Amino acid sequence: MEVSKRERRNKTLIVVIGTIVLIALYFFFTNRDNKKVEQVALTEQVQKVISTDFEMDYPSTPREVIIQLNEIFDCYYKNDLDDKTLEKVMEQERILFDQELLEANSFDTQLEGLKEEILDYQKSKRKMVGSSVAKSSTVKYWSDAGRDYAGIIASYTSKDNEVTKTYERYILRKDDQGKWRILGWELISKPNTDM
Repeated sequence: MEVSKRERRNKTLIVVIGTIVLIALYFFFTNRDNKKVEQVALTEQVQKVISTDFEMDYPSTPREVIIQLNEIFDCYYKNDLDDKTLEKVMEQERILFDQELLEANSFDTQLEGLKEEILDYQKSKRKMVGSSVAKSSTVKYWSDAGRDYAGIIASYTSKDNEVTKTYERYILRKDDQGKWRILGWELISKPNTDM
C-alpha cells in the first residue's frame, strides 16, 4: 500500500511537471510567432508605402494626404529601415509635398535630418504608438491670391518614460493638377476641435 501511494504521488508529480513544461513551451512559441507576425506586418506596411503609385492613386482630400503621411511616419518610427529603404520611403513622402516646400527642403537635407531624428528616437527609447487626423468636417478651407488652401490638425502619441501627445497643424495647397500638397506644418497646443 505504501509503494502504491508513492508511485501515485510520483506519477502525479510527473504529470504536473509535464503540464508546466507544455504550457511554458506553448507561451514561448506563441510569443515568438506573434513577434514574427508583427514584423511581417510592419514589413508589409513599408512595402505598401513604397509601392504606392501616387500618379494613379493620389489621395483626394487634405485629410487623406495626412493619413498617408502618417503611414509613412509609421514606417520611419516603427521599423528599422536600411538606408536604401529609408530613401525610398522618403521619396514617397516628398511626393506629398508642395513644390515650394520641396525647393526649400532639399532631399539630402531632409534625409540627414530624418536620420538624426530617428536616431534620437532610438537613443531615447521613444516609440511612436499612435496618430490620428482630425475629422473632415474640421478642415479649414480658404483661398488667397487665386490658390486654394486647407488646414488640418493631426495628433501623435509617443511613449518613452511617459506618454506624450503632440499636435501638428498642416497647411496644404492645391497644385495645378488639383492635388492637395503639404505646404508646411507647425507644432500647436491642444486644439479645441474633436480629433
